Amino acid sequence: MSGYINGAGSRSGVVGQTEIIYEEGTFTGDAKFGGSSGTSNGTATGYYRKIGDLCWLRCVVPLASTKAGSGSLFITGLPFTSTSTTDCAGIFSTADYCDANRVDAVIPPNQAYAQFYIMPGSTGGTLSAFGDGPYQNGVSGKTAGITFVYKTA
Repeated sequence: MSGYINGAGSRSGVVGQTEIIYEEGTFTGDAKFGGSSGTSNGTATGYYRKIGDLCWLRCVVPLASTKAGSGSLFITGLPFTSTSTTDCAGIFSTADYCDANRVDAVIPPNQAYAQFYIMPGSTGGTLSAFGDGPYQNGVSGKTAGITFVYKTA
């Protein structure tokens, strides 16, 4: 579904476009370890809602019994390219099969993929890439839920 919010009625005296563009739908991405061109570890299927230049996204990534590749986790194939700034907030949630306190998503400027980072446990801690290390083998049939909001180009 897509269209304009507040698109009906008279716009007398208004200069320029005042409606907010609205769109929602589904998307299919790819969960990869080792970067945006890394090794595929399954399909990330989800739902998005875009209002104006903000895109809210929720996807589910099925976890295989063994992971393929190494390096940072990326979700590629997001429905929209990000803006030239890094306005993004995201949460990666799993159960006990992920050895990380809190994992957040970052979408680099002008990209259509998200990279995941382990947040530090303390104020002085160091941000580190969420790689294949915290992701445990032998978790077949389980999923990771990912929700984030980002500003689109």
